[in-house]
Amino acid sequence: MVGEETGDIKMGIDLILPAARNELAKYVSAEIERIVPLLNTGALDRQQFAAAVIVAANELKEASCTPESVLISAAHAAMIGLVPGRMMKLAYFIPRKLRKSDPKARCNLEISYQGYINLATRNNYLRWVYADLVLQGEEFFVGVRGSRPVIEHAVPPERVLSAKAVRDRLVGAYCLYETATGGLAHRYMSRAEINDVEKRGGPLWRGEFYPAMVRKTPVRAAANYWRLTAELSLALRLEEQAELGEPQNLGVDLLPPPAEEKTIDLSVMDEDAAG
Repeated sequence: MVGEETGDIKMGIDLILPAARNELAKYVSAEIERIVPLLNTGALDRQQFAAAVIVAANELKEASCTPESVLISAAHAAMIGLVPGRMMKLAYFIPRKLRKSDPKARCNLEISYQGYINLATRNNYLRWVYADLVLQGEEFFVGVRGSRPVIEHAVPPERVLSAKAVRDRLVGAYCLYETATGGLAHRYMSRAEINDVEKRGGPLWRGEFYPAMVRKTPVRAAANYWRLTAELSLALRLEEQAELGEPQNLGVDLLPPPAEEKTIDLSVMDEDAAG
């Protein structure tokens, strides 16, 4: 619903987005009535959807994405219950081309290792989760002693975890966790296994995010054995779609925008809509 006097986009009784002042905002206003019913009924989900749209406007300035994929990713973030963006570091909006020949990218939602831990601990299945990298020269043991899985890792206090240092010296990565009932388990992945995942990965594997993506890899592998909630299952499936080069579109169906608004350059997003 659009306010007659202000032009603000109303999403329920107590939540209003800024007035439509650019192409993406206009597209949102046209689709908002169809998107909101697809979300859970609680007001929190609507707030998260609005927050996700604003994050997309603020953090995707240099990317050119289809507007419908931005809205779909925002809806996915609200359905999972994670606020994306660099501030929370739980999930990110990442432009991806399904094929190299595609003129424009789609906006994908990619979950961080912190996001997976958040999803697993919020339902009281896990007490805690610890994930780390193993670099050359560090004392490390992984195995089973008696009936308990064991990981012993001596982390040097002066360790450098820059992207270059990790790429040059990486041996493996692991995830160690305890369930609410006191059970301990771990998932260790070698450098070769991590390299195989990287080959299917996207742009986050390049540059400064490389250490975080390495840390995420065993967490995501372990998540397949955790208690699956609807939110965790959706997060895992979205990641699979991204790796397979499929469009992320689970539970959200949008009509394509008019031909003249098929793509937008988020570098022209209005600063007022972002903040």
